[in-house]
Amino acid sequence: MSNVIAFPGCNLAPLGNPSFAYVRASTLPPESVSKLDLPPAGRRRSVASMHTYVFRSYDLILASSEADLVRDVGCDLHKAATKLNAIREQLRRDREHAAAREDLLTRAEARLAAALAAVLVKAAEG
Repeated sequence: MSNVIAFPGCNLAPLGNPSFAYVRASTLPPESVSKLDLPPAGRRRSVASMHTYVFRSYDLILASSEADLVRDVGCDLHKAATKLNAIREQLRRDREHAAAREDLLTRAEARLAAALAAVLVKAAEG
């Protein structure tokens, strides 16, 4: 770094990721070096697992026996209730979508039938 100009009162940060706090052991007094809190090696058990497991897929719910399903619901009641709410929401969305699609197709059918009838009447007259 011989080509870098150091201005008076300017503290140059070390190269690397600026989000990390850099502590040089040589700049610390010897008594504070032993007091550094290093993270423990290995997996931290106090933190909740980052994995989330889903209850069952719709196909597996239908394919499973009654006893297996009751056992799984008993093991994780919250996930089963969440899955039931998701099924109900999906049914509601599907019904709304089907009603909107039926309305669209009915209006398209009526307009196309009217246009076809108009063309047939015009062709019969001429």
